[in-house]
Amino acid sequence: FNAVQGWNFSTSVFMSKGKTNSGPLFSGSLDLNYGLADRRLNPQAHLRYRFNSHNFATLRFDAGRKISQVNQEEPISPFVNMFAALLFKESFMKVYQKDYLRIAYEQYLSSTVQLSTQLEYAQRTALNNQSNFSIFRKDSLFASNNPIDPTDFLNPGFVNSDILTLGVKAQWKPGQKLIVRPDATIYINRSAFVTLQLGYDYTIGLANASYNFHKIYADIQQTIDFQN
Repeated sequence: FNAVQGWNFSTSVFMSKGKTNSGPLFSGSLDLNYGLADRRLNPQAHLRYRFNSHNFATLRFDAGRKISQVNQEEPISPFVNMFAALLFKESFMKVYQKDYLRIAYEQYLSSTVQLSTQLEYAQRTALNNQSNFSIFRKDSLFASNNPIDPTDFLNPGFVNSDILTLGVKAQWKPGQKLIVRPDATIYINRSAFVTLQLGYDYTIGLANASYNFHKIYADIQQTIDFQN
């Protein structure tokens, strides 16, 4: 549940051809999401082809429509937002409609370096609240879906836009070990080492140059395995 879609439901269909652990592998899935309040179907199709199981060269194609959080990191759990909305009439998650096409490619360049790149076209559309349902506080209103001013119910917070984004990302996993077999290579990432990530995105506003920007980002991740 969220204030824009009301109660919404999702289902998925998945298929694959090939061996999961070795050789070429083709897979595809179809995701469907429907909101009762906005009465809108949001379909997404995902296709993936892995050329081999040694450097894991993989081509991906994704297309469809999704309800996305304004913050692309999606920090707010939909379940947390649902309980806050139903119990306390608080809608923390601000969303918009994203119609998109994306093609991506990734592979290992060495035992420790993985490179990925993608090109995405996206049409972004602002959305308004379509539901005011809650279990408690039925007489009050949800805050606006405007991410800039939650008290503004007239303006959407951003102008609908079409953008094109090219992204390149490299991951370095020092200490990663390999087990090489005739049919596949197994990459073993040891928890004692961190994973370093460096990326670059270039975004072009197709109808509005004010949406053009460059983004360089880096992060460090580590998984700690607590064993008895």
